[in-house]
Amino acid sequence: MKKIAVVFALHLVAILLSVAVAGHSQIRRVPAAQVVVVVVEGVVYCQNCSFRGTWSLESAATVAAARVGVTCLGRKNQVIIRRTASTDAAGFYAAGDFYKGDPARACYVRLLASPEAACDDPTNINYGFKGAALKDEGKRATAGLHDIMIYSAGPLAFQPASCASMQ
Repeated sequence: MKKIAVVFALHLVAILLSVAVAGHSQIRRVPAAQVVVVVVEGVVYCQNCSFRGTWSLESAATVAAARVGVTCLGRKNQVIIRRTASTDAAGFYAAGDFYKGDPARACYVRLLASPEAACDDPTNINYGFKGAALKDEGKRATAGLHDIMIYSAGPLAFQPASCASMQ
């Protein structure tokens, strides 16, 4: 658990630095009290062949260097934020940006790519293929003048394209 906290802290620092540089002009246009940094976190797995066709992640292994996409829509359903993130060695990802609105209603996470040729077929576990909804689990932090709201998406998974050779 301590390792995950350290990894998360490192991800958070990297996100805040990239957001501060990329979103600087956006900060000036919107009052700071209405803008928060939204961080989305989650884990990506490779589903065990024994559970193919189900939403079970029993005996699943995490996928390092998998890519996910975080998309947030505006009031008129236009894409206003699109970020990609890669998982670390433990299969954990975190992506963030400045956002004004309710991320749980307007944002979603999708599986993009797996570096593992033996496990690169996206599943729809937790709607990772269509777009996984975000959950507000009450995690909050502050960095400088910015409030940070941390949301999570359910675990997402790839599966082997063929299980015959793996059994």
